Parts: sequence; C-alpha cells; structure tokens
Amino acid sequence: MRVIAKLKVLRGTPFDLFGYTRERRDERARIDTYEQTISEICASLSSEKLPVATEIAELVSSIRGFGHVKQRNAEVARIQLQKLKLKMDAIA
Repeated sequence: MRVIAKLKVLRGTPFDLFGYTRERRDERARIDTYEQTISEICASLSSEKLPVATEIAELVSSIRGFGHVKQRNAEVARIQLQKLKLKMDAIA
C-alpha cells in the first residue's frame, strides 16, 4: 500500500494508467459539463431562478457509486438536469 500511495503523484498525468479507462474519461467529461453548466447559470442568475439553480448545482452530489451504479446515477442526473434547465428557462 505504501508503494501505491507514493504513485499518487502520477494522477492526472500521461503515466496514470487508470486515467485512460472509460469510467475516468466519463468522470472528466462530467466535470467539464458541470463547470460549463454552472457558468451558464451564473450568467443568467436572478433571485427568481436561484432555487432551481441551487438544485442544478447540487445534482453532482447524486452521482455516487462505482461502475454501472455510478453510470446509472449519472444518467438519472443528466435527465434531471435537462428538466431543471427547461424549468429555469421558463422563469422570466
């Protein structure tokens, strides 16, 4: 375990062998999508939209688990995000 702990410095580098797995690539893509979504929300934020914006920001905490469990939770969160974006767009 000590050897593995010392290899933490490789995370996020081209030498991170686990960084090439589909699951890790999906995680990085979700991070980019989340940051982009938050930027879009902030650009049009108002006091009326704040509750929905908060729900959107908290969606990321629902993506938990490993493997197929995490993938399923990510899909549920993606569908919920679409619904909340529509709800936010409907608020004038």
